[in-house]
Order: sequence, then structure tokens, then C-alpha cells
Amino acid sequence: MKAGAIGIEAFFIVLYSGARDVFSDDELRSMIGHELGHIFFGHGLYSTFLKAALRMTLPDFAGAGVPIPGLAAHGLVYALMDWDRHSEFSGDRAGLLCTQSSKVAYRTLMHTAVGAHINEMNVDAFMRQAAE
Repeated sequence: MKAGAIGIEAFFIVLYSGARDVFSDDELRSMIGHELGHIFFGHGLYSTFLKAALRMTLPDFAGAGVPIPGLAAHGLVYALMDWDRHSEFSGDRAGLLCTQSSKVAYRTLMHTAVGAHINEMNVDAFMRQAAE
């Protein structure tokens, strides 16, 4: 993770200092747009709940006054994980809107995934392979 949106009513975006040194200005715009998308779409509450649920054990749920049987707790966590994956797609689309360039959006996603090896990657070749 190179950036994150935090908050439920008052928001802020965390941009890790190393990201500024590694990502281009266009890629940073895409990353910040992605995080603004999470804020705009109200992802903070469910995202926070998912993170808490992933950190808690079943006895923690019971101790917090949440009487969720084991199977139901796992179902809830899996449903939130599916929601979280879809919320990332929404964030990616918001990043694309901010850059107005699909090539920049793809490169940002690739750069985030491969880190320092981005210079070994070719967005156009990747897209051709995906189309095949």
C-alpha cells in the first residue's frame, strides 16, 4: 500500500513518503484520485469494519458484545472482503477520472504491483497480452 484514505466523517489521505520519490506526478494523481474515490463513495465505514473484523478473533467479537456464531462471522468477513474488492474497482475508476488517461491508470496499477521493477514493464505489451 502506497496511499490510504482514513476517516468516516472527517477524512484525510495518507501518502507514504517513499511514493513521492518513486511514482511520477501522473501516477501520484491517479493514486490520490483513487483515495478520493474511496472518500467520495463513503467506503470508510465498511472498510474500517472489515479491518477490525480481520484483526478480531471470535472471542473478541463476543467480548465486544457482538454475539455472532463462528460460521456467521466468517460469512460476514467474506462478504466484506468481496465488497472491499469491488470498492477498489470504484477507487481505480476515480483515479482514472483524475488522470483522464487509461495508460497512466494502467501504469499506476502495474507500478504499485511490481514496485521497483516498473522499468521492466511495458503497459502496451501488457494490454496486448490481456486482449489475447
